[in-house]
Amino acid sequence: MKIDLLVFSPHPDDAEIFCGGLIKKLQSKGTAVIDFCKGELGSQGTVEIRSNEIKNASKALGLLLREDLSFPDGFSSINEQENWHLEIVKVIRRIKPKAIACPYWESRHPDHAAAGKLVQKAIFFSGLTKFHPELGQAYRPHLEMYYPMRVDAAASFICDVSDVYQQKLDAIECYSSQLQRSEAQTLISSPLTIHSIKARDSFFGAQIGVSYGEPYILRHAIKINDPIDYFDYLEKQPSLFYFR
Repeated sequence: MKIDLLVFSPHPDDAEIFCGGLIKKLQSKGTAVIDFCKGELGSQGTVEIRSNEIKNASKALGLLLREDLSFPDGFSSINEQENWHLEIVKVIRRIKPKAIACPYWESRHPDHAAAGKLVQKAIFFSGLTKFHPELGQAYRPHLEMYYPMRVDAAASFICDVSDVYQQKLDAIECYSSQLQRSEAQTLISSPLTIHSIKARDSFFGAQIGVSYGEPYILRHAIKINDPIDYFDYLEKQPSLFYFR
């Protein structure tokens, strides 16, 4: 099974909300999602209900593979996470993706920030030949990128997801147990949740002159051999720029 894009998701539905467009856009290249946990601390629904929702969302995005690491929800508060990067190394070496996307290392939710840091650590050690060879042959992806969640962060690049945006929304709406209104209202069950997601993606899309875009962050510079040709191409695009 050839998988070019591997997305790590702290909880079920995080991948859909923040990079569902990229996942769907790259469906033909082979995509997979690894959830850190089953979302058992969710204020609404149950693990069993969430399991069915995961299957439906995965089908909507055309995933080739979806698994979970079975870490406990709320893993950022547990000291055992010190060695949990070994499980991630094992996954990376088994799947051997060209690109990995994981949460940005700063986030409102402690689990989100912890997940990004664990994946970052695992990517580095996964490429070392003598690091736990029993976990598989050393491998490091070509591209390591981070998706910001509920935090304002400057994007290294923005992916145009306009042509697959309805499929992204369809995948998000598979998590009806999380989106439903209740007395114990959570952030995701707010009536403004879908609106805020669309507003965010619309804002980033406007920066590159399209309807919807998803931001991604790199930890390194991008190589451009001919900047004149590159920006000549960009000049032909109807971009709307927003400066900080």
